[in-house]
Amino acid sequence: MFDEARKYIEEDEQKKKIFMYLYKFLPVIVAAAYLIILFTLWGYQDYRFARALEVPLFLVVGVTILRKIVNAKRPYEEDGFEPMIEKAKEGESFPSRHVASATIIAMVALEVNIATGVMLLLISILMGVMRVIAGVHHKEDVIAGFVISVVVGVMAFFV
Repeated sequence: MFDEARKYIEEDEQKKKIFMYLYKFLPVIVAAAYLIILFTLWGYQDYRFARALEVPLFLVVGVTILRKIVNAKRPYEEDGFEPMIEKAKEGESFPSRHVASATIIAMVALEVNIATGVMLLLISILMGVMRVIAGVHHKEDVIAGFVISVVVGVMAFFV
């Protein structure tokens, strides 16, 4: 399925430009939303500010350590193809840090504003799909990043 999607996108330069634009722009949207949430919580001196700052920080550090321990190969290392995104990085594919980061930010947002949180969860899923299509992560990498963040987010914000 993802190979067919990659071929479909790569066959047309316009589709590839749109894909590349979204690939680069979606993480910017998530980061901007996170900054707005943090400033909002800080501005109202909300008790949730510290948790909204600490939980994502600890999660990203934990995921980074896990990636180094597991050191899973990336798809383009195993399958010998050229990824859509120029990448020279080897290993550290599991779990996807981009998806884990976007998902934990979505979990922060869910606590503050449900609509924003749902929108960011959808963006996180889209980012994961795009990372697999681009050939920089396996499906398992993005699923693990998503699940880890949802579990941590539920425990930190809703239990």
